[in-house]
Amino acid sequence: MARPFSPSVNIVRDATQELSYLPTPNAQTVFGQLINNYLSGIHCFNIVGAYGTGKSAFLWAFQQTLSKQHDYFQLEAGFKNVKGFHFEHFVGQYASLKQTLAQHYVVGATADTSTSTIIAALDDEYRRLAKKKSALVLVVDEFGKFLEYAAKENPEEELYFIQELAEYINDSRKEILLLTTVHQDVSAYSLELTRTQRQEWDKVKGRLKELTFNEPVEQLLFLAAQQLGTTQQATAADAVANSRLFEAIAKAQAFPLRDYFSPEMQQQLWPMDLLSAAVLVQALQRYGQNERSLFTFLQSNDYLGLQQHSARGTYFNLSRVYDYLSFHYYSLLTSKYNPHFAQWAIIRSTLEQLEKHFEVPTDLEAANQLVKTIGMLSIFAPAGAEISSEFLETYAQTSLDVASVAHLLQILVQQKLLRLVPHKNSYILFEGTDLDIELAIDEAGNLVEQVTDVATRLQEFFTFPYIAAKQISFEKGTPRIFEVRMTEEALLEEPKGEVDGFVNLIFSDTLTIDKLQQTVGARQDAVLYGIYERSGEIKKLIREIDKVRKVRDENLNDKVARRELNSILEHQEALLRHYVIDNLYAQDGAITWFTNGPAQLNFKGRRAFNRCLSNIAAHVYTDTPVYRSELVNKTKLSTPIATARKNFMRALFENWQYPDLGFPIKNFPPEKTIYLSLLKETGIHQVVNGEYALTTPTNASFQALWQIGEEFLQRSQEGPLKISELMQALLRKPLKLKQGLVDFWVPLFLFMKRHEFALYGEQGKYIPEMHLAVVDLFTKSPALYTVKAFALLPEKLALFNDYRELLQLGSTERVSNATFIESIKPFLTMYKQLPAYAQHTRNLPVATQRLRESISTAKDPEAAFFEKFPGALGFNLPELQRDADTRERYVKTLQVNIARLLQAYPALLTRMDAFISSLVVGKTVDFDDYKRRLQERFKGLEKHRVPADLRVFQDRVTSKLDDRESWLNSMATCVLGKSLTSFEDADERRFQDEFQQRVHELDNLCELAKANPDAGAEDIFRLGIAAFGKKEQIRIIRRPKQLSTADVTVENEIRALLGTDKARSLAILARLLQEQL
Repeated sequence: MARPFSPSVNIVRDATQELSYLPTPNAQTVFGQLINNYLSGIHCFNIVGAYGTGKSAFLWAFQQTLSKQHDYFQLEAGFKNVKGFHFEHFVGQYASLKQTLAQHYVVGATADTSTSTIIAALDDEYRRLAKKKSALVLVVDEFGKFLEYAAKENPEEELYFIQELAEYINDSRKEILLLTTVHQDVSAYSLELTRTQRQEWDKVKGRLKELTFNEPVEQLLFLAAQQLGTTQQATAADAVANSRLFEAIAKAQAFPLRDYFSPEMQQQLWPMDLLSAAVLVQALQRYGQNERSLFTFLQSNDYLGLQQHSARGTYFNLSRVYDYLSFHYYSLLTSKYNPHFAQWAIIRSTLEQLEKHFEVPTDLEAANQLVKTIGMLSIFAPAGAEISSEFLETYAQTSLDVASVAHLLQILVQQKLLRLVPHKNSYILFEGTDLDIELAIDEAGNLVEQVTDVATRLQEFFTFPYIAAKQISFEKGTPRIFEVRMTEEALLEEPKGEVDGFVNLIFSDTLTIDKLQQTVGARQDAVLYGIYERSGEIKKLIREIDKVRKVRDENLNDKVARRELNSILEHQEALLRHYVIDNLYAQDGAITWFTNGPAQLNFKGRRAFNRCLSNIAAHVYTDTPVYRSELVNKTKLSTPIATARKNFMRALFENWQYPDLGFPIKNFPPEKTIYLSLLKETGIHQVVNGEYALTTPTNASFQALWQIGEEFLQRSQEGPLKISELMQALLRKPLKLKQGLVDFWVPLFLFMKRHEFALYGEQGKYIPEMHLAVVDLFTKSPALYTVKAFALLPEKLALFNDYRELLQLGSTERVSNATFIESIKPFLTMYKQLPAYAQHTRNLPVATQRLRESISTAKDPEAAFFEKFPGALGFNLPELQRDADTRERYVKTLQVNIARLLQAYPALLTRMDAFISSLVVGKTVDFDDYKRRLQERFKGLEKHRVPADLRVFQDRVTSKLDDRESWLNSMATCVLGKSLTSFEDADERRFQDEFQQRVHELDNLCELAKANPDAGAEDIFRLGIAAFGKKEQIRIIRRPKQLSTADVTVENEIRALLGTDKARSLAILARLLQEQL
């Protein structure tokens, strides 16, 4: 007696039951993956699949196969040391998995039973079975319910238990297996957890090998055929009708699935026809629960189902499929959650209107079946299906058991319940509208403009994706990306940046292949040109689209017309895509191709087209090195690799002389991986004479790249070149590297060549040494940094060695950045150590001043030695190169002028000495003598009688400083407020005048002091007047203070008479005083 049908499988309930199971290819694949992974050491598995896909039934069949009760799956490899399998089944529930296993394995288990105790009990069970050479298989169906409990109730404890359980089972030495099933990804159960808890959840997920268990819709059709083909049917299909129906479906291209379209499948599916079966499985997948819904349909005695129909001897056709779905899935089909709600509503609405148009019952029934058939095909048939009158006639006769539907179609069209879409030659359900759509579209031609710029208009409809040339990208390692450009004229543009080439689609009525070849000329760019021969057709189609849009925009309130017009638009746009996109890979002459190169243009299909792009890239980018690194070979480095680049550069600069740049042997961070591929595998970093060194790459594909760098340095001998020029050369053909690799290569190359050039930063500032900070700067802003390579002929080298001899440095046979820096450094150091006075004074010979300026402004050591220094002293490089005597005279002249420069400040001190001793003291004496004389000169002057400003000067004169320079600097600071080192040329004369004036003032005060005045009782003045032709008159005037008070009235009168003219007043008073003296 057959077992009653159940819509679901329970692994506990049905473990010993006989079930009808049909293994699908997907199930066989999952079984093979499971066994192979188990034998390789993975023992924990999680099967993920949607509801109703047959996961529980698979678990049952898995047990049946391993237990050798049925042979559902083939074991490709046997189990070692295993004679049998012991299955333990657990069905998920909202409970603790830990407690569920504890109650099963631990005697007297409580809520406090520890994880270790449960694992120990499980281990006891395993060992008991192992003695019998039996493997233990734990099967947890509906595992998601345990996970839901764990996430909401006790995530830490439950996750810890699952981790420990998985760790125990994943011991490859144990013959133990864990199988779980879930309906969704394990991570979906952890959405409400904290970040830390989600991380732990991911650990659990990682310990369970995930196997995907989703049956494609084609597999459902296969299952249906298997089930129906092995079931005893009360009737049989008519072979002629079968063949006729199959041919009609094929001709109409109405079959909606990719596989299993064959007469044999048609035969096996009886009493269903091939089309109704395909539509049914699609519907069950979308509206039901996949495999579960399918077997419910096949095996249950549902109302309107297959079991009730099988005895009729007719096809279970599309009309019957509609009835079955409408009854059993009514709630879903009539709800807003139905993705095809509108289509099902139209079917129901059309069916409700049939009765008033058909009085004959047989016609009404036939019309019902016809509407249902067209309605189901409108939902599930392919977009290109041709539901024509011819197809419907054949289908009606063979499957619907209707003699003819021609008159029915005519009535339905007349009543506007059906409509024939001309461009598709297909009937569709139609709700009716007052608008004559075809006539309105035709009349819209008077309102829309003609299409002129096809290329621009096409961009409104679609955008081409970038195309990767796969073959050349794989061979070279550098991704080659082609951009599709639609134009009216030939594209004459060199690819830049991320784009390595163009597929130029040309839409022109006038451009021929000959004109195109003339336009392109000898250009060797990575461009594949394609002239569309059907530009006129495309232009007409775009205009048709414009006409339909115009009609639609004028009838926005007519929902039916708008929907129909949108359907027409969709078809026309699909046709436009076919004309433009599909023809790219077709060999029908629709496009005439051209490129400057040997690429094969007679390609068939996408693969050959892509190979053509690879050939073009290989022809244009001939010098691209073979470097396969996805980390580096990209336009923009990711943040982790940008950090790795800095670490790589640091290791290069600091450890280039050590193996593997000092990276740890066992660890492989990104920077080490890059080192291995870029330096070690290319032969750049290798052992030379027993030591690690950076050398020219031995990898032949890198020779062109290396040579471009060498040529760049050679050109820079004539003048500084920007680093950006080197980068641009690498980014252009014939190399066209990606920016990511350029950012690694340029600093690497310049570091290897660092002794052969001078490096300059912003505003031409010389950078003596290339260090990591500079590398980071010139990588980001290469246009601000320049290099200039050294180029010394033998004559230049002789002069350079003369410089080194002058500086007491050894001669050299080869010039490098290091020797230039070593040689220029003493000059720069000498200049920086000069006092500010010596750096600016003009009290030097003109040649010395020019030499000083050339040293101070030196940016390029080579230019300084061979151009600026000789030019400053009146020499030129050609004569220095020709004549050794001239070089000797030049070196001596250089020595003399350097000495003058060094003596500029000491000379100032000497002049100060001479001034003070001869003009102040009155005779030439040394520092100690004139200082002593000045101190004695003002010795008797009491400080309280000296004004404040003169008092400071007096203190400096009488200070105990015994160092000449210090004493003179103190005097200069007192008199002018600056030290002698900061003097300008004009300050020297100012100092002499001010110094002399202050000495004179102190002398006057000394004269007054000799009169022994009583400051409290009298006013005392020392007055002197000198004029041409007369002896200076000097007199000390003393006046008692009590009389001075009485003089105030006279002073006021005189002051009033003098007025405000100060110069006039001084002249009058001077003449009066001269008379009185």
